[in-house]
Amino acid sequence: MAQFTLTETEFAVLEAIADTFVPPVDPELLRPIASKRFGPVDIDEVAQMCPSKLPGFRGAALAVLGKAPTKAQRQFKIVLNILAHRPTGIVLTGSMTLLTEMSLAQREDVIRGWRDSYLTAPRKLFHSLYDVATASFVRMYPMHYRAMGHPERELLMDDKVRFAEKSFYKYNMLDLGPYATRSEINVDAVIVGSGAGAGVVAEHLTAEGYNVLVLEKGKFYPQSELSFNEDESMNKLFENAGGLQTDDGAMLVLAGSTLGGGTTVNWSASLRTPDNIRQQFGETVPFYKDQIYDQAMDYVMHQMGCSVDHIEHSFSNNLLLEGSRKLGYAARAIDQNTGGSTHHCGFCGNGCRFGEKQGGVVNWLRVATERGAKIIDETQVTRVIHSNGRATGVHAIRNNGSELVVNAKKVVVAGGSLHTPLILQRSKFRNKHIGRGLKLHPVTVVFGEYPDEEINAYEKAIMTSVSTEFDDLDGRGHGPKLETLYHQPLLEAHFLPWNSGAEFRKQIIKYNHLAAMLIITRDRSTGTVTFQKDKPFSPSMNYTTNKYDLWALVQGSVGAANVLYVQGASRIITGLVDVPIFETNKPKEGRDLNDADYREWVSKLQKATYQPPRDPLGSAHQMASCRMGNKGPSYSPLDDKGRLWECKNVFVADASTMPAASGVNPMITTMATARVIAQNISKELAPSSRL
Repeated sequence: MAQFTLTETEFAVLEAIADTFVPPVDPELLRPIASKRFGPVDIDEVAQMCPSKLPGFRGAALAVLGKAPTKAQRQFKIVLNILAHRPTGIVLTGSMTLLTEMSLAQREDVIRGWRDSYLTAPRKLFHSLYDVATASFVRMYPMHYRAMGHPERELLMDDKVRFAEKSFYKYNMLDLGPYATRSEINVDAVIVGSGAGAGVVAEHLTAEGYNVLVLEKGKFYPQSELSFNEDESMNKLFENAGGLQTDDGAMLVLAGSTLGGGTTVNWSASLRTPDNIRQQFGETVPFYKDQIYDQAMDYVMHQMGCSVDHIEHSFSNNLLLEGSRKLGYAARAIDQNTGGSTHHCGFCGNGCRFGEKQGGVVNWLRVATERGAKIIDETQVTRVIHSNGRATGVHAIRNNGSELVVNAKKVVVAGGSLHTPLILQRSKFRNKHIGRGLKLHPVTVVFGEYPDEEINAYEKAIMTSVSTEFDDLDGRGHGPKLETLYHQPLLEAHFLPWNSGAEFRKQIIKYNHLAAMLIITRDRSTGTVTFQKDKPFSPSMNYTTNKYDLWALVQGSVGAANVLYVQGASRIITGLVDVPIFETNKPKEGRDLNDADYREWVSKLQKATYQPPRDPLGSAHQMASCRMGNKGPSYSPLDDKGRLWECKNVFVADASTMPAASGVNPMITTMATARVIAQNISKELAPSSRL
């Protein structure tokens, strides 16, 4: 496949647009607010820097665009060429003056016109270009990190106690030899994927004495290599280098793509499946209502040492708890899977260098390999091999191009809600529900500015508090929770509203004075996931957030704004372009939700509607794309034991099996579900000989 590239003419247009989103500004605009926390900053250089002047910008932009679907790449090039010529450019700019010839003010007017268009296509164009421009700029400019008061990398990465003098389990990936062009392996069970569900299945089956092989398409990074900055982390640990989006461009989707999957890059939040959700799931999968599921949740929580006992809350987490207490909102601390110890790791979303977070690599897969399981990373499973309703194993291709055939009595597909359907579709399984029912837990962010505080979000735990005040707005468990964001500059940039280049430059440099409230809603919306026709290993997500879920995000945004207001924020910033930034200098102690200026602003927020892709949304949870059920193959791809209706020795054991969205961070639900399914697998293996 030809590598994606742009011509000089196309680059000129892209750079003109990027320099509009992130333009050079007067240094005096930034000088009073630039941080000096990490040493001297040449604020004159920072202020005058823009994407077109940044070494590496073109390469970074191509890296982002190169991961996009082929159709999106073609459309992107068409747009750049339209803008490069006067007779066609007028369609998108309303002017015979080329975009590259316009002043900054003129270009900003054009871009705001795209943003505010009543048509979806210009709004999609606006946010796609915004993400390319801002993400490439933030990722590629270390001095800007210092100006924001961000260290770029973990400050304590070589801490004596937490790292330098600590011994870590040494993994040895199964070596098939450098010259092998085709290998064949026989096992009791092959597990495709290594995330939350896969690790639990591997741990259980090896405890029962079975011979297990785990195949992971991503790469394994030992603790010694987990010293990544944001750019390196996105490129090495995340699906599509952190640039995966729904097909409509409305939602950024983060998904782990490394050994351990999402458990390597998640934020330690360990929430049990809520009782009301279990009752709903139990309507078609009875075990969710039973004691076996209680025992499974207890087991996985205990195995990872999940508790609230040793939490030291960050500024934002304290703010959420204290603000909720003042307002009478239901709120509590979140169990952390950190082995019952204090965990200061604000970079844990880049992988836990200290080996304290008890994800797949540190815990489940380690235990499994100690019992004899084997792991091969950088290996893409092409298909399940099956005929006449029975699977004999899987076919895979390694990154070096060699083929691998694994013969297995049981095939466990646990590639996650994005890739499990693709594997089954490539395998020619025919159930029409494979890939349907996709849930994404849409999120937005509300920021609160605290000019007299240095937030230092990178120092303590990421997500240790939750408010459940609004999480059941319809009596069926659909509504938002308030949590806290993995507050790193790249994610902040995605969720900040853009009104002008100068305002963006001024706002993002205040990074270390912003608290970030995450609003995450259990979605009624559903989507589908399939593979791209010309990229069979790349997921395509057809998902549009419906009106109810967009309304629910507004209700959550109001709740988050209330918390920020009573906790003394001087400015409150939502992701809604139509809602102005709220500003006040009223002392924290004298504030009340009935204050006239705040009530007037909140009324605007309550009447607003999120309009993606103009107003940015995100997702870090993917679920329910290959659901279980007891109503037969006309209802679900899997039975209520986790088996394919079409092929009873193929099991699925990941978040895709959920009947619907979990309503909480799904790791514990996924693991507990996988443990029950693993018990089903071991029961079926029991009559067979063990190796």
